[in-house]
Amino acid sequence: MRLTDQHVHTGHSPDGSGALSDHYSIARERSIEIIAFTDHLDYEYYGGHDENCKRLEAIDESIQALDISDGCHPVFGIELSYQEEYTHKVINDLATAKKLDFIIGSLHVINEIGFSGGSSVKKYFDTFGKRGFSVYMDALAGFTENGIYDVIGHFDIVKRYSKLHGYTYNSSEYTSIIRDILKVIIAKGKSIEINGSGIHQPAQEPFPDFRTVEMFFELGGKWLTVGSDSHNPKSVGRSCDYLTEKLLEMGVTKLATFEKRKPQLVDID
Repeated sequence: MRLTDQHVHTGHSPDGSGALSDHYSIARERSIEIIAFTDHLDYEYYGGHDENCKRLEAIDESIQALDISDGCHPVFGIELSYQEEYTHKVINDLATAKKLDFIIGSLHVINEIGFSGGSSVKKYFDTFGKRGFSVYMDALAGFTENGIYDVIGHFDIVKRYSKLHGYTYNSSEYTSIIRDILKVIIAKGKSIEINGSGIHQPAQEPFPDFRTVEMFFELGGKWLTVGSDSHNPKSVGRSCDYLTEKLLEMGVTKLATFEKRKPQLVDID
C-alpha cells in the first residue's frame, strides 16, 4: 500500500506550525511517498495581494531547499478559500505562481459567519439551525460552478462541530444536491479529496463520508486525493493509512496527484 498526504499546512499558514522541512522529514519517516504542502491563501483573513505573493514565494523557496528523497515527492499546492469578490485578485496573483501544482478550493465562511472553527460556529447554527447544512450545500454548489479549484477540500466540513450545537449531519438527507454538486465537479474534470481530520474531531468521520466518495465514483468521478489536513509536523499523514485501506476495500486502486495544475493517477496498491 502506497501512502500519500496531499493536504498539509506548515508554518507558512497563519494557523500552522513548523518549518516545511520538518513536515517533509516526518513524511519520509512515515513512508509517505507524496506530500503536498497546501498552505492557506485567503484574501479576507490572511492578507492581501502583497502578503499572499510573499507567501507563495516563500513556500516555493522552502520546497526548492528540501533535501529531496527519491521515496518522498513534494508537491506545491495551496488551499484557497472561496471568496467570490476576490476572484480577479486571485487570478492575477496565481499567474505569478508558475510552479504551483494544484489548488484545494474550500469553503469556510457564509454570510460572513465562519462554520469550520472558533466561536463563530455557534453563531452559524444559532442563525440557521439544522438548515445550516442545506445553506452550506447551496453555497458549495455555487462554489463548484464558479470557484477556482483543482480539488474540492473537505466537502462536508459544515458537520465538523455541528454535533456540539445539537445538529447531526446525515449525508443521505442531502443526496440530491450532493449528486448535483458531484456531477459539476466531474464535468469540469476536477477532483475531491477525502480528508481525515474529521475522524479526530466531533464529526468522528472523514470529510466527506465514504458514502459520498462512493457516489463520486458511481457518477464517473476519476480524481480523488487523500489528505490529513495536518497543521503541525506531528500530524503529517494522520489517518492516511486508514483512509487508503478503506479506499482499497471499496475497489479504488488509484489516486490523483498534480503537476502544474494537471492531474495524473498513481497506483496505491
